[in-house]
Amino acid sequence: MRALDLDGHVRLAGFVGEQALADRYAAADAAVFLSEYEGFGLPALEAMARGVPTVVSSRPSLGEIFGAAALTVEPRDEPAVETALERVLTDAALRADLAERGRALAGRFAWAETARRTREALSAAARRAP
Repeated sequence: MRALDLDGHVRLAGFVGEQALADRYAAADAAVFLSEYEGFGLPALEAMARGVPTVVSSRPSLGEIFGAAALTVEPRDEPAVETALERVLTDAALRADLAERGRALAGRFAWAETARRTREALSAAARRAP
C-alpha cells in the first residue's frame, strides 16, 4: 500500500464482527470481488443483499452467478477494473440499477431454501445407497 501511495485511501481491517461488517457495507459506495476462482461468492451476495453496487470477476463462479446484477471484469485487466469502478462511482443511474438488480438476485437465495434443498438431495442419495 505504501509503494502505491494508498495509505490514506485504503484500510485493511482483517476480521470484523457482524455489526462492523454491516456498518462497512452501509458506508460502501461499491464492492469489488476479483477472485480468479470462487466456489460461490458469499461476500458478493452479502454486498448485493445490502444494495451495494458490485463489480465481480468474470471468472467462475462470480461472473456466472452474479453477472446479471454486477459489472463483470477480467480480474487481471487493471484498466478494465478501473473503468468499471469509475463507472459505478460516477454514474448514479448505473449505481441505482446495480443496487436494484443486486437486491433482486440476492432475494433468490435464502438459507431456509438452501437447507431444504440440501436435505432433499441428501435424502435422495440415502434412498439410492445400498
